[in-house]
Formats: sequence, C-alpha cells, structure tokens
Amino acid sequence: MNGVSGQGSSMAAVGGRARAGRIVSMVVALSLSLPASSWAAPSTDEKALVDDFQQGQRLENEGKFVEAAEVYQAVYEAIEEGKGKHSWKAQALAKYVEALERAHDADRDPEHLRRARALVVQYEAVLRAVYAGDAESLNGYGYCTDALARLDETLAAFPEEPELEPEPEPAGEPEPEPQPAPEPEPEPEPEPEPSPPAVDRGLLIGGAVATTFGGLSAVGMGVSLGFGTRARTDYREGPTRADRDAAAAMGRRANASAIATGIIAAALVTGGAVLLAVALRRARPHDDSTARACRRWAAPFQARWGMF
Repeated sequence: MNGVSGQGSSMAAVGGRARAGRIVSMVVALSLSLPASSWAAPSTDEKALVDDFQQGQRLENEGKFVEAAEVYQAVYEAIEEGKGKHSWKAQALAKYVEALERAHDADRDPEHLRRARALVVQYEAVLRAVYAGDAESLNGYGYCTDALARLDETLAAFPEEPELEPEPEPAGEPEPEPQPAPEPEPEPEPEPEPSPPAVDRGLLIGGAVATTFGGLSAVGMGVSLGFGTRARTDYREGPTRADRDAAAAMGRRANASAIATGIIAAALVTGGAVLLAVALRRARPHDDSTARACRRWAAPFQARWGMF
C-alpha cells in the first residue's frame, strides 16, 4: 500500500516538474520576442511594473502562490495590449497561470485552475480583437492555446458539482381568508350654495360705453387744442391782415371745440365711472368673472378718484 502511494507521489512530482519545465520554456520563448526594452532594463515609466513583477517573484519563491498570482494579475491588467508591450503582457499572464498551478499543486483546489483558465480565455479574446487575423502568429496566442489544453486536461479530473436547488420551505398554516372591508358610510351631501345675485349688465355696458366715448372726446379735445396752437402760429406769421383774420377765426373755433369736447369728456368719463362703480359694488360679494371684469375696467378710475 505504501509502495503504491509513494509511486503515485513520485508520478505527481514528475508531472509537476514536467509542467514547470514547459512553463519555463514558454516564458523563455516569450522573453526572446522582446524588443530593445525588457524586464531587466525598463525605462523610467516602466519601473513600477518591473518592481511589481519582481515582488510577485519574491512571493512565489516564498511559497505564497495565491498572493503572487494577484500581483502578476495586477501587472497584466496594467499593461495595454498593442502598445509594443505584447511580450510583457504575455509574460505576466504566464507567471499568473504558473503561480495558480503551483497553488493547486499545494492544496489541490481546482478553483485556482479555473481562475487561471478564465484569464487565459480573456487574453485570447483580447488578441483576436487587437490583431484580428494576425493574432495566431503571436507567441502569446500560442501560449494561450497550450495553456488552455493543459488546464482543461487537469480540470477534467475535477468535474463541477451541479448546483443544488433549494429545498421548498415547509408549508405553514393557511392564511386566514380576507374579510370583506366594511362599506363606507355615505357622506352627507353638501348644501347648495346660494346663487349670487345677477349682475346688472346694463350698468356694466353703459359704464363701459360712457368711459370709452369720454376717452374719445378727450382725444378730440387734444386735437382741437392742437389746431388752436397752429392758429396762433399762423396769426403771428400771417403776411396780410386777411390771413391773420382767418387764423384768428380758426383759433376761436378750435378753442370752442376744445372746451366743448373737454366738458363732454369729463361728463362721460364721470358718468361711466359712476355706472361701473355701482356695477362693481353689486358684484363684489361674489368673485365671479363679471366682478373681476368690472374691477379691471374700473382700476384706472379707482387709482385717480378713489371711487371704489
């Protein structure tokens, strides 16, 4: 029994060393495709990535494989594909996969391999999106193909367990049937409001007409005053006596017309304002449209004479 167990351990160790040898060979192949810059000779902007990569190597040498994989993943995600750093990104991915495979060798947890496989599949899709038909010619793409085959072969021994459906909850006591809601009591009908007294539209129309004609008469008075002013100018500048007499006669007619239209305007405006005031006072207890119209119409007279 012990001999069989020892033989199995020896075979696992040999398989682990063989896999490690393949990974090292792939990393070396990726390194050979580097341009003038490399991990060993970074520029100033690349120094942080190199430091993180070396930190991952230290953690891996200390046996902290999961922590090392997280550092390699951060380096992988910080490098943008297609910016002359293809080999850098591929190396970070290879070290990430290697660290998780070593973590699996230590605790036999297949979740490490599933994490590694997910990132390899993602990187393969990135290469197709960036390089299109030229993706398969890249060393990184070849590494993805070999890594997926190796990971799938190892994961075949760890079939994923089907998710168990949750057990139905035990049936509790039946809920009581809902009782019909009590009918609401009818609300008492509101008492009808008393109808407002009818507004005397005759007063309203009469006041509006009177104030309108009063305004027109005031305009006529202004016109007459204008003619009177013109007559005075003609009288002073008339070359002959006949012209001055004609201007004087026109001035007298203009003055008479101005006086008459002024009196008429004052009478009409005053009478119209009185009619509007009476209509407004009758409509004031009820704020209906007619009352509001009265107030708007009478507002100028209220401001001038304080009648309302």
